[in-house]
Amino acid sequence: MTEPSRASQELASDIEALYRSGAVTLPEMAAEYATARSVVAADYSSVFWRPAGLGTDPSGAYAVLQTATEALMARMESQLRRTGDALVMTAREYSRADEHNRNEFVGLVADVVAQQAEAAAEGS
Repeated sequence: MTEPSRASQELASDIEALYRSGAVTLPEMAAEYATARSVVAADYSSVFWRPAGLGTDPSGAYAVLQTATEALMARMESQLRRTGDALVMTAREYSRADEHNRNEFVGLVADVVAQQAEAAAEGS
Protein backbone atom coordinates (compact mmCIF):
# COMPACT_ATOMS: atom_id res chain seq x y z
CA MET A 1 0.00 0.00 0.00
CA THR A 2 1.39 3.43 -0.91
CA GLU A 3 1.86 6.29 1.53
CA PRO A 4 -0.93 8.90 1.43
CA SER A 5 -0.03 12.07 -0.47
CA ARG A 6 0.09 15.46 1.22
CA ALA A 7 -3.11 16.44 -0.60
CA SER A 8 -4.78 13.27 0.64
CA GLN A 9 -3.70 14.01 4.21
CA GLU A 10 -4.94 17.60 3.92
CA LEU A 11 -8.26 16.41 2.55
CA ALA A 12 -8.60 13.92 5.40
CA SER A 13 -7.86 16.73 7.85
CA ASP A 14 -10.51 18.91 6.19
CA ILE A 15 -12.99 16.05 6.38
CA GLU A 16 -12.16 15.60 10.06
CA ALA A 17 -12.81 19.32 10.66
CA LEU A 18 -16.15 18.96 8.89
CA TYR A 19 -16.97 15.93 11.02
CA ARG A 20 -15.88 17.72 14.23
CA SER A 21 -18.10 20.68 13.38
CA GLY A 22 -21.07 18.39 12.86
CA ALA A 23 -20.44 16.03 15.76
CA VAL A 24 -19.15 18.47 18.39
CA THR A 25 -19.42 22.20 17.63
CA LEU A 26 -22.96 22.42 16.28
CA PRO A 27 -24.47 20.11 18.93
CA GLU A 28 -22.77 22.24 21.61
CA MET A 29 -24.29 25.36 20.08
CA ALA A 30 -27.70 23.67 19.92
CA ALA A 31 -27.42 22.81 23.61
CA GLU A 32 -26.73 26.48 24.39
CA TYR A 33 -29.89 27.45 22.52
CA ALA A 34 -31.84 24.81 24.46
CA THR A 35 -30.58 26.27 27.74
CA ALA A 36 -31.39 29.81 26.64
CA ARG A 37 -34.84 28.68 25.51
CA SER A 38 -35.58 27.21 28.94
CA VAL A 39 -34.64 30.56 30.52
CA VAL A 40 -36.88 32.46 28.12
CA ALA A 41 -39.71 30.01 28.80
CA ALA A 42 -39.64 30.81 32.53
CA ASP A 43 -42.55 32.89 33.81
CA TYR A 44 -41.43 36.48 34.32
CA SER A 45 -44.92 37.99 34.36
CA SER A 46 -44.53 39.05 38.00
CA VAL A 47 -41.57 41.20 36.98
CA PHE A 48 -43.90 43.27 34.81
CA TRP A 49 -46.54 43.87 37.46
CA ARG A 50 -47.92 47.42 37.76
CA PRO A 51 -50.71 48.90 39.81
CA ALA A 52 -53.94 49.12 37.79
CA GLY A 53 -53.98 52.90 38.13
CA LEU A 54 -50.85 53.23 35.99
CA GLY A 55 -52.49 51.98 32.82
CA THR A 56 -51.78 49.12 30.46
CA ASP A 57 -50.43 45.87 31.84
CA PRO A 58 -47.08 45.20 30.06
CA SER A 59 -47.13 41.45 30.77
CA GLY A 60 -49.27 40.77 27.67
CA ALA A 61 -46.69 42.36 25.38
CA TYR A 62 -43.95 40.40 27.12
CA ALA A 63 -45.87 37.15 26.64
CA VAL A 64 -45.99 37.76 22.88
CA LEU A 65 -42.26 38.51 22.78
CA GLN A 66 -41.55 35.50 25.00
CA THR A 67 -43.52 33.14 22.75
CA ALA A 68 -41.84 34.43 19.58
CA THR A 69 -38.35 34.27 21.12
CA GLU A 70 -38.92 30.77 22.45
CA ALA A 71 -40.12 29.57 19.03
CA LEU A 72 -37.12 31.14 17.30
CA MET A 73 -34.70 29.50 19.74
CA ALA A 74 -36.39 26.11 19.34
CA ARG A 75 -36.13 26.41 15.55
CA MET A 76 -32.47 27.45 15.77
CA GLU A 77 -31.67 24.54 18.09
CA SER A 78 -33.35 22.10 15.69
CA GLN A 79 -31.58 23.54 12.64
CA LEU A 80 -28.18 23.40 14.33
CA ARG A 81 -28.72 19.73 15.21
CA ARG A 82 -29.93 18.90 11.69
CA THR A 83 -27.01 20.79 10.12
CA GLY A 84 -24.59 18.94 12.40
CA ASP A 85 -26.09 15.60 11.33
CA ALA A 86 -25.75 16.63 7.68
CA LEU A 87 -22.10 17.62 8.15
CA VAL A 88 -21.32 14.28 9.81
CA MET A 89 -23.03 12.43 6.96
CA THR A 90 -21.16 14.53 4.37
CA ALA A 91 -17.82 13.89 6.07
CA ARG A 92 -18.50 10.15 6.07
CA GLU A 93 -19.44 10.20 2.39
CA TYR A 94 -16.32 12.16 1.47
CA SER A 95 -14.20 9.74 3.45
CA ARG A 96 -15.47 6.89 1.30
CA ALA A 97 -14.19 8.67 -1.83
CA ASP A 98 -10.77 7.08 -1.64
CA GLU A 99 -9.01 4.56 0.55
CA HIS A 100 -6.25 6.85 1.81
CA ASN A 101 -8.70 9.50 2.93
CA ARG A 102 -10.90 6.89 4.56
CA ASN A 103 -8.03 5.50 6.63
CA GLU A 104 -6.90 8.97 7.69
CA PHE A 105 -10.49 9.97 8.49
CA VAL A 106 -11.16 6.87 10.61
CA GLY A 107 -8.11 7.67 12.73
CA LEU A 108 -9.04 11.33 13.12
CA VAL A 109 -12.65 10.50 14.02
CA ALA A 110 -11.40 8.08 16.66
CA ASP A 111 -9.50 11.03 18.16
CA VAL A 112 -12.67 13.18 18.16
CA VAL A 113 -14.69 10.41 19.83
CA ALA A 114 -11.98 9.89 22.46
CA GLN A 115 -11.88 13.63 23.20
CA GLN A 116 -15.67 13.69 23.57
CA ALA A 117 -15.50 10.77 26.01
CA GLU A 118 -12.79 12.51 28.05
CA ALA A 119 -14.80 15.74 28.16
CA ALA A 120 -17.91 13.86 29.26
CA ALA A 121 -15.93 12.05 31.97
CA GLU A 122 -14.49 15.34 33.23
CA GLY A 123 -17.95 16.91 33.25
CA SER A 124 -19.41 14.12 35.36
